Amino acid sequence: QQLDIGRGVTHKVLAVRLFLERKSYTQIQRQMHHSYRAIQRYLEDFVAVALMTTAGQAVGEISFLRQMSPTLVREYQALYDAYNTDTYRERLAEVIAQFRSATPMSEAEKGGPTR
Repeated sequence: QQLDIGRGVTHKVLAVRLFLERKSYTQIQRQMHHSYRAIQRYLEDFVAVALMTTAGQAVGEISFLRQMSPTLVREYQALYDAYNTDTYRERLAEVIAQFRSATPMSEAEKGGPTR
């Protein structure tokens, strides 16, 4: 008999976690069988969620603006919180800086005024 232990971590979150732990694209591709572009997209989404969360935006708003499920938004937020520690803070800042320019965000996504 199997027990329901709930939903596991998505492959997207796992790819971002591995990147935060300084695994290379090649290592992540080999382990997860995902393309370079897919991994990049996961990282861009993660950075957008992190930036929008720190700007004070709600899960529902982030979900709507980024066109992703509220569950994935919360998983990315939990990942950000888990790695926003003394051990990983520098790496987290590197990843955010690297993908911030590659993650175009509207004024609404930045938390700015909308028309």
